[in-house]
Amino acid sequence: MLLLEGQKVISSTWRDITELNRSKKEIESGTIDWEITFNSSTDLIVIMDKDLNIILRDVTKCKQIEKKDKAKIKNLEKN
Repeated sequence: MLLLEGQKVISSTWRDITELNRSKKEIESGTIDWEITFNSSTDLIVIMDKDLNIILRDVTKCKQIEKKDKAKIKNLEKN
């Protein structure tokens, strides 16, 4: 309770967060959709910043490519 000019008063505020919650759900849904697409792609996806630093990559695909490259190098060394 607050006192205003000697009178006890109650002050309250409210905020409609319906739109905020709707936006959060849309972002979460988009994030999930992106992750599913990213992880199920048969292609290697690498996201880089403007300085060509890798921001995000498909680790599994990178390891697959690395194994293939190592196998090719071993085959070349044998010949």
